[in-house]
Amino acid sequence: MNQIFLVGRIYEPVTFKETAANIKMAQAVIAVKRSYQSSEGTDSDLYQVNFWRNNVDEVRDKFQVGDLVAIRGRLSANNFVKDTQEVIYRAEITGERISLID
Repeated sequence: MNQIFLVGRIYEPVTFKETAANIKMAQAVIAVKRSYQSSEGTDSDLYQVNFWRNNVDEVRDKFQVGDLVAIRGRLSANNFVKDTQEVIYRAEITGERISLID
């Protein structure tokens, strides 16, 4: 089962894009509190969450910077090989549901 749950605040204005195939996309950065403070003094992590198609309209109409939200989604692997033959491993979060908490 591939599911991820995040609770955090929308950290910066959501960006909206459209692919060449006219598929809508929204990218939200979510600040999620940690249970501890790092040696650098940070107590939260920032995650980019991508929303697609019909979820984009909901994100555009209902959510703003600072809103406390709960997100259910999934992780996707986006691995690729650079020109230098170095393999880059990257996980992306795709949001499937977002709800306002406060």
